[in-house]
Amino acid sequence: MIRERRGGWMVALGVLGVALVAGGRGYVNGDAAAYAAQGWAGDLAQRPVHFAWIALANGLAPIAGAALPRGLDAVHALFAALAVAFTAHWAARAGGNAVVGAIGAAASILPWAPFAEVDVPWVALATAAVVAPARAAALCTGLAVATSPAATLAIPWIALARARLLPEIPRDRAMAPIAVGLVVAVVALTVGSGGDWWFGDRGVLGSMSPTPLRALRAWGGEVPVGLLPLVLLGSGGASLAFATLPLLLAPADTASVLPLGLTLAVAASRGWQRVPTGRPAQLAGLVLAVQLAQRGLTLGLGALSVAEQDAVLRRVAADLGPDDAVVAPFTWGARLGVIATGDPYGIRWRPPDRPLRDQGARWCAEPVDRVAVLPPGTQLGAGTAGALGVWWTRGDDPALAGWCADPPVR
Repeated sequence: MIRERRGGWMVALGVLGVALVAGGRGYVNGDAAAYAAQGWAGDLAQRPVHFAWIALANGLAPIAGAALPRGLDAVHALFAALAVAFTAHWAARAGGNAVVGAIGAAASILPWAPFAEVDVPWVALATAAVVAPARAAALCTGLAVATSPAATLAIPWIALARARLLPEIPRDRAMAPIAVGLVVAVVALTVGSGGDWWFGDRGVLGSMSPTPLRALRAWGGEVPVGLLPLVLLGSGGASLAFATLPLLLAPADTASVLPLGLTLAVAASRGWQRVPTGRPAQLAGLVLAVQLAQRGLTLGLGALSVAEQDAVLRRVAADLGPDDAVVAPFTWGARLGVIATGDPYGIRWRPPDRPLRDQGARWCAEPVDRVAVLPPGTQLGAGTAGALGVWWTRGDDPALAGWCADPPVR
């Protein structure tokens, strides 16, 4: 048992090492850039739904300085490793094999591990709440909710997993710390934000637009299917997966699938105990190794993509003149703004469908000389492709004529 748990920690340390090497290559999306910008600006108020993560960025900013994005990636890698370690501990206490639980957790979390965002941290805190003593479980639950409101959708999963892990005490007592952490966090965030946690521009209800079918399709591509044969050999552990279904209401572009992956990892660790020694065990181990390698490849491709996008963004930032503007979706425009000015909205840019905040007024306030169109390969108007495939057109291109009711004249 001790050897197995040490093996689980070794897998977690492996995830940490891989994530540290793969991270630090740029912002994975616009939100990641915005979190870093809020850290530099000392801004705790703009996104109360992610208060805990932004508070962490604020704390790191004076220490890390310009290296804050890399520092956040490193902290995020640590959270990924902790999620693996907590899952290994969970598997061992549930009667499974800690090493197999850790490998299954690593297969789930590896593609997300290096890139600073809020999903892996809240999932790590939620997993800690499953295995921690009562007071620590309440604290971890509250921090998870303060990191992302998606954690509120995981409360049934956390509470039920904890109750199953503690069959010696009444179910309501096992679940009570989770309820306490949830209530305290929601009340504190609501009062502290003046209600913006619920109704603000990016609040829980103010920006809520569930797309469960889209989320379900995203889950289908992320579940480590190599665990399923072992899951089927387990005894009832997979039924906890149904408690993760509320997470289908979370935004489809988040890592809301991770609790399902960690649940399957624990179930697979129990199934491993039923695998006969000899060739069956060797075959099962090979399947796990292939699954882990496949997810590692996904991580590598993701890191390359982030690095390539960062190179494009830095080239465009260098080429932008004072009278130039950019047409881009949020994930590209916000990153470019932070790279160029330290502010997601520090340059003149807007999405192609509709402007955000005051972007429409800023776009039309002064004449635009040139317009860069992102991502690379996207065309708008009668322009030409420049360096790295970025499309450039003129500000007076007829394709942009309807964007200002009374466009300024140069």
